[in-house]
Amino acid sequence: VYGSGTPPVIGGLAVLGGTGDEDVTNLAYAFPAVPDPSTGFGYGADYGVVFDLSSGAVDPKTGLPIYDVGTRTSNVIGNVDLGDGDNNFVNEAGGLLLTSDYFRLDSSGTPMAFGTGQQLTNAGLISPGDRAQVQTTNIAGNFQQTSTGTYFIDVDLDQQGTGNPVNDQINVTGAAEVGGSGGLLLMSIDQAFGEYTIVHADGGVTDTGFTPALATDVVGFQFHTKVENGGQDLVLYADTPSFSSLLYGSGVTDPNVFRMATDLDTVEGAIGTANSFNYLTNLLRLQPDQVALGKAITTLTPSQAPHLFEATF
Repeated sequence: VYGSGTPPVIGGLAVLGGTGDEDVTNLAYAFPAVPDPSTGFGYGADYGVVFDLSSGAVDPKTGLPIYDVGTRTSNVIGNVDLGDGDNNFVNEAGGLLLTSDYFRLDSSGTPMAFGTGQQLTNAGLISPGDRAQVQTTNIAGNFQQTSTGTYFIDVDLDQQGTGNPVNDQINVTGAAEVGGSGGLLLMSIDQAFGEYTIVHADGGVTDTGFTPALATDVVGFQFHTKVENGGQDLVLYADTPSFSSLLYGSGVTDPNVFRMATDLDTVEGAIGTANSFNYLTNLLRLQPDQVALGKAITTLTPSQAPHLFEATF
């Protein structure tokens, strides 16, 4: 959050291409964008400037012109339309790319084969809509995330069942290869965690070692991805070990606490996605380790109740 705390507004155009072949490289994130006090970031590259590669643009930091082959430094925020031709965009390691509705590398509707052109390659940081703003970005062309790339993914569990988007998603008209890491952000935790398509590629998606994770360690969620829908969808999901199994190694010895963990497992398995009890189970699963989880479940356990009853009687 910058300036007044207003989230970035990235609905505009950042880079505009012409009719020729264009290759754009976004280098390491070095200079923060200057936000408009009333709206936040605005859109564009670096300082909110739209880089028009069709006529040549001037870098506001260096004053150097950018023509058909552009090298950018810092961040690109918003939509990208490189027009006709074999257009490629590389977001280098350390580069920041905040995408919006569309990222056009191909205007024909039939992109080139993967690896031959018309490709967005992310070796840096890519975030549809920026953090805490669920966004779907449509890429006309191919998409690759390398082993150094990070795809930041927002998941708003409370939007399940509302008809609103639940998570960030990248749609690709060509093919996709996704490696590197996925930086997960849970925007809300009142509902159960399910399965979410995070990349769809008409030409097929390949998982080359993509590793999703929250920013901090958690004991009760083990995040993974799988390829489904005939090889076109990369789907995020989580394994959720039972609370009773996670208590082993927690240092807990009170059998009442283990009974409480078993009861939590039973309830969690019986309730639906939208049941408000999910808030409690999610809080428990977000504990950093088994020891912390053991302490949390101990606080929920009425271990002293029999003794209090006996004394009162």
